[in-house]
Amino acid sequence: METEDLRYEEHEDFNIDFDDTQNAITILGSSFRPSEVLFYLQRETYRIALTDFRNQQIETLKETIYYEYPLPIAFYFHQSENAYDYNNHRLQLLRSTWEAIIFTLYAVVVGEARSKAFPLRNIAQVNALGNPDLSFNDYFSDRLAQKLLIVERILTYNQTNNCGLLCANVVTIPTIQKIRSLNQERNEFMHIAAISEEQAATSYGALFPEVLDVLKDLRELEFVDIMRFIQVTDAVTNLRCEIFNGHGLARNIKNITLSSAQLGLLGDQLNAQNILIKYQGELFSITPFLHFRPEANGNVTNLCYFKRKATNARYEYEIVSRSESVEFDRQVFQDRTNELRALIV
Repeated sequence: METEDLRYEEHEDFNIDFDDTQNAITILGSSFRPSEVLFYLQRETYRIALTDFRNQQIETLKETIYYEYPLPIAFYFHQSENAYDYNNHRLQLLRSTWEAIIFTLYAVVVGEARSKAFPLRNIAQVNALGNPDLSFNDYFSDRLAQKLLIVERILTYNQTNNCGLLCANVVTIPTIQKIRSLNQERNEFMHIAAISEEQAATSYGALFPEVLDVLKDLRELEFVDIMRFIQVTDAVTNLRCEIFNGHGLARNIKNITLSSAQLGLLGDQLNAQNILIKYQGELFSITPFLHFRPEANGNVTNLCYFKRKATNARYEYEIVSRSESVEFDRQVFQDRTNELRALIV
C-alpha cells in the first residue's frame, strides 16, 4: 500500500477504530477527527497504522475461519496455511478450500430451499429447444459450475420475489460471481500437467487474496452450524448432536436445546441419517448433499460431499480431509430426494 494511493474515505472502518482510541481534536472551537488530522498531516504514519490494522483484521479472520466456519472450509483453509508439504501441495489445498466453499454453500442453499418448499421449477429458464434448462438430474451434477448456477438462480429468484430465504444473509450474488471467477482459474491450472514449485508459489500468492476475500464475504458462516442428531437426552427438546465446525476432525458432541416449534418444523428430518444446518434459530436438513461415515474405531465421523450418481442405485461421496470415495444406497436419502424432485419436476 503506497502513500500516494491512499484515499481517506476508502478506509472508514479504520478511521472509526482509530477515532475511538484517540481524544477528539478541537482547534478554535472546531472539532476534527483524529484519523483525518493524521491522514493530512502525517500520511506515512497513517499508512503504517492502517497497514497494522488490516494485518490484524486478516489474522482475526483466519482464526475465525479455523475455529468457527463449517468443517470442510475450515479444514482445507487451515491445512493450506499450516499443514502443507510443498508449494504444489499448498496450491492443491487452496483449490480444495474453494471447492469446499462451493459444496458447503450448495448444500445450505438447496437444503433450505427444499425444506421451505421453494418453487425450484421456477428458476429454470427455457433453452433453445423450448425445454427447461435445469432438470432434477442437474441438481446431482458433479460440475461445480452447475452448482454455482443453481445457487445463483435460487438467490436471484429469492431476491426478486421476496421469498425470505435465510441463506441470502450468508451468501450474495456478487460473492457467487467471485467464486465463479475462482473456479475458472481452478479449471485453468488443473489442465496443466505439472507446474514447478516456483510457479505453484506464485499462483498461491495470486489466488490466496481472492480466496480470503470470498471468505471475508462469507462471515455469516461463522454462525452456521453443521450437525448430526445422535439422540434425545433428558427431555424431548434436548438433543445430543455432533457438530462439524472448525478445522479439527475429532468428534465434537454437544447438547442442543430446541423449542417445540423448532422440533415441529424439523419433523422427520430429525433422524440419524440427516445432516442438519442450524442458523438464526432455524434448522433444516442438507441431506443428501452432505453426508457422513463413522470410522470403525468411533473416534472420528467423516463428513462427506456428494460427488455424483453411481451405478446400482447408489450415490458417490468424497470424504472431507482425504481423496477417498465412498458409496451409499440412494434409498438412505429417499425422503429428501423425493421432496426435492417434487419442487423441480
